[in-house]
Amino acid sequence: MLILAAAAVYGYFWYVRGIDLIRDYGGPASLLPAYVYSEKPAVKSGGYWLAAAPMPTPRIGAAAANIGGKIYVIGGRDGFGRTVAKVEIFDIFNNTWSTGAPLPLPLQGLSLVSSQNKLYAIGGLKGLASIPSASLFIYDAENGSWSRGADPPRGMGLAAALLLDERIHVFGGRSATGSISSHYIYDPLKNAWEQGEEMNSVREAMAGAVVDGRIYLAGGREGSSVNNLRTFEVYDSKTGLWEDLDAMPTRRGDGAAAELSGRMYVFGGEAATMTFDQVETYDLKDHRWQSAAPMPVPLHGFGIAAINGRAFIFGGGQRPGWSVTDLSLVYIP
Repeated sequence: MLILAAAAVYGYFWYVRGIDLIRDYGGPASLLPAYVYSEKPAVKSGGYWLAAAPMPTPRIGAAAANIGGKIYVIGGRDGFGRTVAKVEIFDIFNNTWSTGAPLPLPLQGLSLVSSQNKLYAIGGLKGLASIPSASLFIYDAENGSWSRGADPPRGMGLAAALLLDERIHVFGGRSATGSISSHYIYDPLKNAWEQGEEMNSVREAMAGAVVDGRIYLAGGREGSSVNNLRTFEVYDSKTGLWEDLDAMPTRRGDGAAAELSGRMYVFGGEAATMTFDQVETYDLKDHRWQSAAPMPVPLHGFGIAAINGRAFIFGGGQRPGWSVTDLSLVYIP
């Protein structure tokens, strides 16, 4: 009773009272074949899913990135609604987890990029009020420590950050004034930011990937999941120009994307009243969207990292808004 009372005071009553281990912690995903690393995984039409070792801390809104076959899952919001600084590391070869040095500031909805044995954690949302952070934290995998980089030009969370030609491009997201169309470029060698060509659309929580040297951004939302988008744009860093492409079939935000075998795959997402299990892939040669094997459970707000032609997905929520899972899923096209 005391636990429920305390939870109600802090606004967590709905989750603590409503928890269901089958609904909130995997359900059908527990029936998947177990993940075992293979240099040459089987090929199946439409792709297939495997279940890896569960993430130690169930959470939503974490970010993920790979360094040398170890995927760092950073930040997020836990089952009590608290923004966390946790760093948990998944070893893709051994299917095991370990713990890393915590993020200097608890954040969710941050953007994470890996380059040259370092992680760059950009922006994010702070606390229960989800205040956009103007921060850049740099993790050195060699010594396992964090340092502070040059702050981005503005506070932002739920942005898309992608590495291209050893520079980090950060697009859109949520600022103190709402969804934005901004484009900032960070140069790790100079530890400096510059302005890039803004997106054609205002949006946050979009899915992004680099394919064949260009940046593709799909979906997202303007302000809230009531205003989800199907927008699909490509950015050419050589010309500095944006091009609108055929809209994504499913209108959704808070999903994620990965480049696998030269194609962009968009996974999951949410709307105001539902969460998606759809996986849609864009063929750059035919310029059309196709469906792939759906996710084992609908998810949004998960971390994603692509390694050796497979996508690793961690955590997220099965319901719109705030819920958490400890899921670790692997998609092989």
